[in-house]
Amino acid sequence: MNPCQTKLLALSLFLAVLLRAVGAGASPLERTEPATLPELLARFEQSNPGLVMARRQIAAAQARAAYAGSLESPRLSAAVMNVPSLSGPSVTLSQGIPGGDKRRLMAEAATQETEMVRQDYERQRLAARSELEQSFYEVSTFDQAIRINQRIHAQLTDMLKAATAKYAVGSGLLQDSIRAQVEIGKLDSSRFEFERKLATARAKVNRLVNRALDAPVATVTLPLTSPPPDEEALTALAFAHSPMLKGLKAQIVASEAQRAIALQDARVPDFDVGVQVGRSMPGDMGYVGGMVGINLPWLAAGRYQQRADEASQSVAIQQARWRAQESDTRLRIRERLDQLEQSRKQVELARRMLVPQSQQAINAALGAYRVNKADFTTVLEAEKALFETQMDSITALGEYHKTWAMLEEEVGVPIDLPKEETR
Repeated sequence: MNPCQTKLLALSLFLAVLLRAVGAGASPLERTEPATLPELLARFEQSNPGLVMARRQIAAAQARAAYAGSLESPRLSAAVMNVPSLSGPSVTLSQGIPGGDKRRLMAEAATQETEMVRQDYERQRLAARSELEQSFYEVSTFDQAIRINQRIHAQLTDMLKAATAKYAVGSGLLQDSIRAQVEIGKLDSSRFEFERKLATARAKVNRLVNRALDAPVATVTLPLTSPPPDEEALTALAFAHSPMLKGLKAQIVASEAQRAIALQDARVPDFDVGVQVGRSMPGDMGYVGGMVGINLPWLAAGRYQQRADEASQSVAIQQARWRAQESDTRLRIRERLDQLEQSRKQVELARRMLVPQSQQAINAALGAYRVNKADFTTVLEAEKALFETQMDSITALGEYHKTWAMLEEEVGVPIDLPKEETR
């Protein structure tokens, strides 16, 4: 081996080791393996574009709150007169000081406004998490629909062969073969629609975690669980953790602080204190003087009272919104629980009765058709009934899990749900 070949071999080995190391250190979501729901949830809070922007809004609100209630910057002024008998040049340093508790109240209002922004972030986070989970469940639902479609398609293809064979020997009808071909075409059309919906759901999942839209997403066998805790327990959780309610509560406190500031503005004067340094003329003597000033809010009592009344109305509005949100939360929790129970009953009925009976019906129809004791229409109707029953079952199961995700969004905390089985 000549020196040139040796160098090429060494370079190839180095690149192979480097690529292996890079691949080993890559995030699971960046590899070609389908991403599971726990992996997606672990990533989305840091990668979701909307949440990244919302965190910056929290940082901005915290920066505003950090200086709320602090004194305004001091004011420096200078004066000079060209009248020798009056005075010489002077410099004045003054500082405005809000009276009463205004500084503390301004800081309290800013703190609560920061809390409002933080709760709005939490609301967005829960909504994005719920959308991610719902889209993930749609991926599994449409994947299962395609699998069912393919099974029924294979059975109809066998039926077409049987009908064609019967027609060839004179014991069947041509229209049986034609009807089978029509039903196969309908299945192909529905499969194309499922594939389109699957691609859309996968793209939604990947968009929420800032991945390539066509990146693979794992499909799972969705379990059917027992109902969640009772309505009162979930309502208590929502009242303790719902970011909507927490945000409105913070808004009420902020409005109350603004009202207190307005009331103090109407009754408590603000102060200006300062010190003046200058030289007098004639005599060229230096001097130091002090000054104190106040505003007179009593002379504009009507204006300040209007501000206080406006702030009082704002408090009343926020309190009414909080009560309305509390009532809406109770209603939505009840609606979600009703939807869960309805979907659970549909799935249980399909699994316990409808799907097995439909399967028995198609088996019986196929057996009778083979011995010329049933016509082809009976077999097709049984096949269609099996397909529709299976589709209704997986649709209800998908809706069950999507409703569970919406219920968690409403409550504000995760509700224990058994882990899915990855396919």
